Amino acid sequence: MPRAALLAALVLAACSRPPEHPYPAEVVDAFVASCTKQAPEKTCRCTIDQLQRRLTLDEFKTLDQQARGGSVPKPLADAIAECASR
Repeated sequence: MPRAALLAALVLAACSRPPEHPYPAEVVDAFVASCTKQAPEKTCRCTIDQLQRRLTLDEFKTLDQQARGGSVPKPLADAIAECASR
């Protein structure tokens, strides 16, 4: 398989993989609603999917509080950057 095709297959697999730590729908919806005030919905949904794969709900809540305090925590910044580049 050519390298580009392999990379595309890996990206698609990562995007379609179910979250490791699924959050309640109201948490996901609130994040997307808040996020879409500043970014495209596609980026916001990708970001919350990435966070669900990496962080437990409690870890996400801590990160969310930090973000509301004005700083962008590294896990959030990393997820946004990864999704925005797609």
